[in-house]
Amino acid sequence: MRSYKQKITNSSNYNNSLKQRERLDFWIDKSTFTNWNYDGKHSKDGKIIYSDVAIELALRLSYVYSLTLSQTEGFMSSLFQMNNLQLTIPDHTTM
Repeated sequence: MRSYKQKITNSSNYNNSLKQRERLDFWIDKSTFTNWNYDGKHSKDGKIIYSDVAIELALRLSYVYSLTLSQTEGFMSSLFQMNNLQLTIPDHTTM
């Protein structure tokens, strides 16, 4: 098998393109976060009840990225930390 080598003339641009290759960006509508918490009656035991929007977002992320529910919980936690969102995340048993 023949190996092909290409001379890199601008290594800083090449390195920057490699850094951007693994970048992951998310755009989530702000209305998702305004409707995050459940507004109806809460259960007697005081358990946090999330809105359908919160559960649906978690389940969609789980489906799209083939994650288990506990992995989805960690993934959402890291997304919220990166974006400085102070919202609680449904745990995997709630999802």
